[in-house]
Amino acid sequence: MFENFNFSRLLNYKEQVSRSNSWGQHFLFYNVLLTAAIGLSYLYAAPETSSFLSFVYLLLTWLGHTAFLCFVIYVLLFFPLSFISNFKIYRVVAVLLATLSDIALLFDAKLFLTVKVHASWSMLRLIFGDLDFKTGLNYNFMYIALPVILSLQVVFSLLATRDLYRAKPALLSRALMVTALLCFLGSHGLYIWADAARYEGVTALRSVFPLQYPTTARTFLTNHGWLPKQLSSMRGAPALNYPLSVLEVEPPAHSEQLVVIFVNGLSYGDLSADTTPHLLDLKREALSFESHYLPYQESDENIFAAIYGLPLFYKFMFEQRHIFPVIMEELRRQNYDLRFLASGPRQAHSGTLATLTGTRRLPQDEFKNDRAVLERSSQYATQSDAEHPQAQLVVLDDLHSGALDEQQRRKTLKSLDGALHTYLDSLKESGALQHTVVVITSGQGNPALQSQGAFVRQRQHVPLIVLWPDDRLRGVSKDFLSSHFDLVPTFGREVLGISNQAAEYSTGVDLLSKNEERNFIVTTSSVSSNADLLLIAPKTLTVYTRSGRSYIQSEQGQQEVQPKLQDLVRALREMNRFIK
Repeated sequence: MFENFNFSRLLNYKEQVSRSNSWGQHFLFYNVLLTAAIGLSYLYAAPETSSFLSFVYLLLTWLGHTAFLCFVIYVLLFFPLSFISNFKIYRVVAVLLATLSDIALLFDAKLFLTVKVHASWSMLRLIFGDLDFKTGLNYNFMYIALPVILSLQVVFSLLATRDLYRAKPALLSRALMVTALLCFLGSHGLYIWADAARYEGVTALRSVFPLQYPTTARTFLTNHGWLPKQLSSMRGAPALNYPLSVLEVEPPAHSEQLVVIFVNGLSYGDLSADTTPHLLDLKREALSFESHYLPYQESDENIFAAIYGLPLFYKFMFEQRHIFPVIMEELRRQNYDLRFLASGPRQAHSGTLATLTGTRRLPQDEFKNDRAVLERSSQYATQSDAEHPQAQLVVLDDLHSGALDEQQRRKTLKSLDGALHTYLDSLKESGALQHTVVVITSGQGNPALQSQGAFVRQRQHVPLIVLWPDDRLRGVSKDFLSSHFDLVPTFGREVLGISNQAAEYSTGVDLLSKNEERNFIVTTSSVSSNADLLLIAPKTLTVYTRSGRSYIQSEQGQQEVQPKLQDLVRALREMNRFIK
């Protein structure tokens, strides 16, 4: 029965597998060194560490995680392949696989250095699906990196073969592996503590390295009642850096008052000679922005964008951390008397809106209609003194009532137009208009213009009219893209004297010192973390969904398009500008 069984062949196979396994372990050691060297690029691109503990965590993660990646690849690829009966073939395959793995890591490192994101399936689909590979990312260094890494892997293969026949064990490799294991366990243990103690200096570094999923204790502690659920929900929130630097302010010699009026329910198409003759004349005589778009559909969301100059993406984080807008804090420092005036159904939600916009719980007056709001606003503006100028946020809601039919709406619109004209005349007669900046815009467009989708162009296209003191910028019309994100940097510089770049505290631009035309405005479909990314252009809207779909929405409908990685990367940079 056993006469034809070849025992020498069986022993030869076992010997080949054993030798391949031993060789693979030595080869793994050298690749851990190379991977750790490539991993230094992630240390360079990591956010600045706020403490020594953060720096220690970063170092532990660097060595522990890079060694862990090598070990995972060894277990998943190299170890199964060691059962190839031919030792020479195994070494060739291992060298090629190690080279490809290092090239993939270099690709991810370049992506993280440039746009602070790691390679993923959706990102790779964007890159390779983009027309002509126009990513805006320079990967020419790969022409040098590929032969260099291949040469190093060949050298590692020879060194591993040499170590295989050494009589003495390689103590250095064992010491490195033990050190890497301790670093791996130490980094996860440190993160567990930081997650439970809400130490953002460490938790903010969770996404520095690729395929990194730090162990957390939040769910365990919350389920056992050791951590309040409200606080637990904040532990996973990213760390903020807002503003990016300390504000540098040169207050003007003579402070100007600021009155921002949101006429909710007013869209750009509502301006006409029949219903709004005074607003139409004012648009021609003052500074007017003809391509001004609301980033969101709801009033509170747009007022948040106008006061913070930031996307709604930051709303939850700011509320939880009690972070108020830089422009409101600066108004207080310059002794402005802040006022929040609202009418109609807005009155019931004024406390929430006041907290949201940083005006906190200011004294509230009750008004029956918009005309009464404007009368009180005029009294405040005319009775102020030079030491305590007025900064008013005025919200008019009569036009936004859902019970109005078309005829009633036209009548309300005409009455509101007359009330605004009377309001400006009263400021002019009292002399207050000579030192008051009046802004007229909308927090929400015409509610009758309903349609499917997160962006309704005709509805969210609203007027932005700015009346400057001393007849400055009279009769000037601007046709470039603008949004509520631009109000903070514009009036922060022009009224308060903030000299910082707009990008240090806002995603908007200073509309009066804009040097280049922008192609789109970046916003989202909602406050949800699963919201779609919207790029508002003059005539089209580009939508990037969380599922990886991208399409252009225009008057002709939706058209599927290949995503432009340059635009997407720029949009993500703007959205995440204040995330550490």
